[in-house]
Amino acid sequence: MAGERKTYLAELVERCRADDQAGWQELIDLVTPVILSVCRRMKLSQEEALDIYGQVCYLLLDSLHQLRSPDKLFGYTASITRHEVLSHYRRSRLFADSVDDQVWESLTVSEAEQEATLEAADQAEILMQALGRLSHKEYLLIKALFLDESEPTYQEVSRRVGIPVASIGPTRARALAKLKRMLLRYSKDL
Repeated sequence: MAGERKTYLAELVERCRADDQAGWQELIDLVTPVILSVCRRMKLSQEEALDIYGQVCYLLLDSLHQLRSPDKLFGYTASITRHEVLSHYRRSRLFADSVDDQVWESLTVSEAEQEATLEAADQAEILMQALGRLSHKEYLLIKALFLDESEPTYQEVSRRVGIPVASIGPTRARALAKLKRMLLRYSKDL
């Protein structure tokens, strides 16, 4: 399975380097959890996290040709994100006025935290791959119910996904059961 993942990432990175828009969107979907988890761990506000997210996506696009090992994509993304967060803090006037050694030390990331971030990124990648194997309607349903911060009503979910409101519960149950089986299979393969 690890070999398949390396091949998948290598192919995806090559697609992005060849200006494949669908490949770029797929790559961004994979690295988004990494970027946001680093931002959360470093206590950024939602607005700051969105600024950093945009900057990291731009920098990733701009520097993707420098990535020698595509299987290091998540670590590379986490490093870029940490660098951008620390740059943001350095630029912040409030931070510059109130910084002391204790605050600066609390912002640096230990090796154990880096490993935890990479492990979370690997888990996010596995989850994204499993989500990608759901049917289109199942994926839209899971995304609307669990990943949409606007917390849409069942009527809105019904409209978006194109299924009756009464079908949401049973479809959700089937999709979650399928997702659970895939995730168990992935964890055994690792």
